Amino acid sequence: MMEGAVSLFVENLPESLHWKGFWFAFARHGEVVNVYIARKRSRGGKRFGFVMMKNLEEADHVIHRLNGTTLYGSRLVVKIARGNQGWGWKRNSVRRSQSAENKKTRSDMDDEAVVQKVRTKASVEGKI
Repeated sequence: MMEGAVSLFVENLPESLHWKGFWFAFARHGEVVNVYIARKRSRGGKRFGFVMMKNLEEADHVIHRLNGTTLYGSRLVVKIARGNQGWGWKRNSVRRSQSAENKKTRSDMDDEAVVQKVRTKASVEGKI
């Protein structure tokens, strides 16, 4: 967990909301470190997720601005998450971090694999 970062619990997420839209909705009001949309439902049957904000000040600002607002027809409930001790999610959960621009895309990995195969073939044939 980022030093000083604060997790927010967000309930009643719209069905059509993707993690990118979730990120963008909160990034308009402060610096988002990470987002997570749970695959399961709350006890009330509502879709929920978590947003990690950079610090407490930004988290408070987001709560003030977005709690009770309507997003795609769903009234959001935004509050500080219980515990706030990091994510602790299961491996198969859907999560994304801001370091996405540093991650390689599938096509980048495919390109590297092709280059590696060509190098291996050339070295085997004695051309390198």
